[in-house]
Amino acid sequence: MKGTEHFKRTIQMYLEQRAAEDALFAKNYRNPAKNIDDCVTYIL
Repeated sequence: MKGTEHFKRTIQMYLEQRAAEDALFAKNYRNPAKNIDDCVTYIL
């Protein structure tokens, strides 16, 4: 199942903001093995 581009951008903006505010989250967020498509698939 694929999310719309708008949905993906919204989630990515939220995650970027969260990473800017939370250093522990930022470390996990920057993991090169993770990507926005897998994140959206998990949410859906």
